[in-house]
Amino acid sequence: MLVLRALDQDAFETHRLSASDFNHTQAGELLSVAAVACEGEDLYRRRCGCDRAFTGAATAKATTLGIVSKEDETLVFEEFRSGGFVAGWKSIDSGEFDTETSLLEQLILLADALKRSGFRVGDLVRIRNGETQWSVYFEDASAPDVA
Repeated sequence: MLVLRALDQDAFETHRLSASDFNHTQAGELLSVAAVACEGEDLYRRRCGCDRAFTGAATAKATTLGIVSKEDETLVFEEFRSGGFVAGWKSIDSGEFDTETSLLEQLILLADALKRSGFRVGDLVRIRNGETQWSVYFEDASAPDVA
């Protein structure tokens, strides 16, 4: 399964595109797409960064850049379920809505998007988020260390 991992701070600084890029995640942390984005105007979302950030599974913190890795699906799912990102959303579970399942579906969609788009291990990836869809895109083909 293709997944995204957070870069260490040195690699992130090397590959950041602008001062508005950010990395609040831990090096090597599993990344997913954000659960929600601000409802504000496009200009506000771009300034805040929620429309262009991945979320770390362990810390539930964000970054604008990830690196592709290929890993065992079972281990990835275990790591994702045990992290702070899923735990932070569990309070909205109800008989009709299972947060963990919904967030896991987003992780799977990201993995599928990486595969369908032809990403390879070591590729750097950014996110673009629109009103109705998000997409991932290549940053460059160099492969910095993640930890």
